[in-house]
Amino acid sequence: MKIFPILNNDKEFLTLTEQEIIKAANSKEAQKLIDLMKKDILMGLGYLNGFFDLLKNSME
Repeated sequence: MKIFPILNNDKEFLTLTEQEIIKAANSKEAQKLIDLMKKDILMGLGYLNGFFDLLKNSME
């Protein structure tokens, strides 16, 4: 996995090994971010589901 540390074209890519990615993904901070992303995704899916219900009802 390549991560670009700063949005600046003069910088080189930072390459992480598989072990580094797993360690970062299993960290307490990453879990907080994952939980927040899950909440956001579920909320977005709820809005999308509501939108499709409205669309379906308007076509009937």
